[in-house]
Amino acid sequence: MKLVTDEQKLAFLLKELKILAKETHCYDERGGDDLYYYTDDHNATFDDGSKYGLVSFARSILESMGETRE
Repeated sequence: MKLVTDEQKLAFLLKELKILAKETHCYDERGGDDLYYYTDDHNATFDDGSKYGLVSFARSILESMGETRE
């Protein structure tokens, strides 16, 4: 079993957060428009919301750490 240091774990988490934060979500794709248009496809709406939540979470964490998405 390979032991991983806390520093390696944190570096991995930071890298993964940056990858996720670079992704676009439903509002990014609309050019920053704050309106979301629901469709009759409830699964697509759920997927949009899930992705928005994950990407926003990653961006917020990076911002609070003083990190950029790059």
